[in-house]
Amino acid sequence: SQGHALVRVAEERYRSAVESIADVIYQVAPGGQMQFISPNVQRLLGYAPEEFFRSADLWRMILHPDDRPVYAQRISNQALPSDDFHLEYRVLPKGKASYRWVRDSVRYVRAEDGGLLSINGILSDISDRIELEAALIKSEEMKTNDVKGSFLPGEVGVGVELGRPGIGAYFRDVEKVAMALLSAGIGYQLA
Repeated sequence: SQGHALVRVAEERYRSAVESIADVIYQVAPGGQMQFISPNVQRLLGYAPEEFFRSADLWRMILHPDDRPVYAQRISNQALPSDDFHLEYRVLPKGKASYRWVRDSVRYVRAEDGGLLSINGILSDISDRIELEAALIKSEEMKTNDVKGSFLPGEVGVGVELGRPGIGAYFRDVEKVAMALLSAGIGYQLA
């Protein structure tokens, strides 16, 4: 019938819109069972949506161990007055050796009596942003000659900066300093 055809067209438009978004959209039941997860999860994490439907624990299994307390806020925040919040944590993609940073924008959906109906969210890959922030911090340390953490407790050292941050130095200048240190019997470490 024409009504069914209109519903199919609307469903196809919705599916196309969801699949074209780079982020991962999900819905989880109060008990932790995945109710919906967009196909983009496979691009981000290497797992098919069906794998999340089969295992309620899969998400917890791919979390970085240090970030489990952050992730646990999805449950503990249910008692707070706000139903919207953001978490940032690391997850390990399937078959990969390094973690990806994600921002989890969480929203609780509640019944009229306040009971939790579902946890909805949008997961965004923020790994590039985290790496850029770390590089900026390192750059600021170089600009201010902040070398805290460069030497172990009990060690004495001198930091030497060649060139200027963002501009660099010629290798021949670095080589001259390294050779002078070696000829004087002084150990060094390039950072």
